[in-house]
Amino acid sequence: MGGGAASSSGSAFVTLSSTAPAGDRSWQVSENNATGEDAKVAAFALCASVPGYVVAHGLVLSIPGNSIASLGARCPGDKLPTGGGSVIQSKSIGAYLNLTEFGDSHDWVSFVTNTSAVPFKASTTIVCATVPK
Repeated sequence: MGGGAASSSGSAFVTLSSTAPAGDRSWQVSENNATGEDAKVAAFALCASVPGYVVAHGLVLSIPGNSIASLGARCPGDKLPTGGGSVIQSKSIGAYLNLTEFGDSHDWVSFVTNTSAVPFKASTTIVCATVPK
């Protein structure tokens, strides 16, 4: 249904780069660490059996250097979001996830930052379910 991440580091040089569904039954997280010190990152998953469960993916977009971008994914049909996340395809400390949250009633949005000059790819994924009427 959803998930998230927690890091043992409070350093600005350790950034969350991904927290998102991985397949139908797992959650993935990753962080970039430029400190030279070890940091632990943990994934959390909220699981349940719900009707109409589906994972949907937004477009994979190229994020230009020195920019902030908004990424989105939408639930199909009349399904509603239960969670979501974003994946950044970069190991650069300058590529990080600012925010990933519910958008409007059928959407999930993520905001990513690229402080480097090198573009990277990123996408948002949404977890959806049917709400009984």
